[in-house]
Amino acid sequence: MTEELRQVTEAARWLDEDDRAVFALWRREITGEIDRADVGAGAVQRMRTRLDRCRSLVAALDAEPRCPVLGHTVSLWDGEPSAEWRGRIEPHVRDCRTCLNRLRGETPVDRVLARDKPAPVRAAAVAPVPAAAPASRRGIRLSEVLVSVVVVLVVVAGGLTAYTQMPKRSQPVAKPVAVSPSVTTAASPSPSCGAGLRALSADEVRDGATCLVWQRRIAPATYTFAGARTYCAELGGGWRVPTRNELAGIVTVAGPVPTIDRKAFPGTPEAAFWTSTKVTATQAWAIDFATGEAAGDTARSSRIRVRCVRK
Repeated sequence: MTEELRQVTEAARWLDEDDRAVFALWRREITGEIDRADVGAGAVQRMRTRLDRCRSLVAALDAEPRCPVLGHTVSLWDGEPSAEWRGRIEPHVRDCRTCLNRLRGETPVDRVLARDKPAPVRAAAVAPVPAAAPASRRGIRLSEVLVSVVVVLVVVAGGLTAYTQMPKRSQPVAKPVAVSPSVTTAASPSPSCGAGLRALSADEVRDGATCLVWQRRIAPATYTFAGARTYCAELGGGWRVPTRNELAGIVTVAGPVPTIDRKAFPGTPEAAFWTSTKVTATQAWAIDFATGEAAGDTARSSRIRVRCVRK
């Protein structure tokens, strides 16, 4: 089994039961085991959209090193695919630049499955023709012959009629799967704001992957969760506290501490920074730029750093 086939097979395990049934039929059609899957094109299209998202999920989970925020999210996961954990992991993978970049330029699913066609079965040896029956058993009335011919013609005609009335088989590679604009998949293009991090001024940096504009230098003090939101809002111009996934997007997974691009963000301390993502009435997510790890148990009364962001 190739690595891509393993990845697609693992992604299918994350599908709901109904989608797994559609996938199984569609896979048999792609590999030539059956002529056509008895399932509508719409069901196949919906399944393929979900399968692509699950494929991105699998790629993010398989990555080495794994995104630190994703690592924290799945720290209690038992390793078995489930709808509950898919619901927890998918939103992060969809919005995280690090995780989305794990799946780039992969072979389309239908082509991966087409390579997995079973080996052709060798034809069996032709059985010897039995000796002719005795003359006493060879006599067949003409009426019996005519009845047999009529039956055969009726069966063949019925089969042709049923075949021509079947829906035409849609070619999996004929056109891309339509995806709702609200859904981001691994194949979706990044916003066209340039490549990488680019300083707009001494005070602002634009992330080309997300088009977000960041404070280049951090706030001069530490704040509680509420205080950080007030500080960013009072800057005006749409500045706000970033979400957990947004702040995770500027984490540098590999390299020396602090875990951030120090040219783009000079003077960043090895400290925890607020996100706007709440956990409970008294806790919220923060990301530690000494380790790159996210903590969902940070008391909202804690006084830590903040770096504001805007569109």
